[in-house]
Amino acid sequence: MHPTSTLGIESESSEVDNIIYRQIIGSLLYLKMYRPNILFSVYLCACFQSDPKELHFIIVKCIFHYLIYTLNLGLCFKESYTLKFWDIMM
Repeated sequence: MHPTSTLGIESESSEVDNIIYRQIIGSLLYLKMYRPNILFSVYLCACFQSDPKELHFIIVKCIFHYLIYTLNLGLCFKESYTLKFWDIMM
């Protein structure tokens, strides 16, 4: 999703099962620790856990499609020198 995207309450859209939607959002909240690039989209979808509509569910499916098609992407953390406790004390 684009950073300026907004989601609203769709009154004419059909409702989705709350329990399934919350379980999916919970899974995505767990995955955001390993894929921080989905953080914004998951946050927007998590705001509608009390009354999710079909549009919100479609966006959640798009997030999963994105995750499936970008399995080979990730963050690279290079090893660097970190201060140890005994380095600070000397």
